[in-house]
Amino acid sequence: MIAFVTTVLSVAAMTGGAAFGLFGHRCGRINANETAAIATMRNLHSAQQQFHEVVGRHGTFLELSGVAVLPETGAPLEPPVLSGAFRQPLPDGTILRSGYRFRIVCVGKAWCAWSWPEQRMTKQRRTFFVGGAVGDIVHATEIDAHEGDRGPADGDDGVWTIVH
Repeated sequence: MIAFVTTVLSVAAMTGGAAFGLFGHRCGRINANETAAIATMRNLHSAQQQFHEVVGRHGTFLELSGVAVLPETGAPLEPPVLSGAFRQPLPDGTILRSGYRFRIVCVGKAWCAWSWPEQRMTKQRRTFFVGGAVGDIVHATEIDAHEGDRGPADGDDGVWTIVH
């Protein structure tokens, strides 16, 4: 998965996120759960930017939401940049909100976040990705394996498109 994340982040950095817009097609109507997932992804991007300005690196759900003690300060982040809704991750480290699972991955100085349906159905069918300084959120509809605890991994070859 780290190789795939590194590749995606590299492409996004080199093209300012525009490369994702070259593939796929414009999506039709987005339902409420997907709209909530997109809003959460935007919130995660904003939280990472704020956390980076204060701490100098990117953080986990527990660090961003003010639960985990930061090694840099010896105390939790105050005030937190994410709400209390992100303070209770599932055993695999993901957060479940509005029918979507969310995962943050920090690799070196880079970060990204994924969201995918807890259950693949007509109301939640797209997988979302955001990372780096640009903040473009991209989605894929052709990745069938993302459901429940089976999130994005190496070898995913879906068609990625920027969310507008």
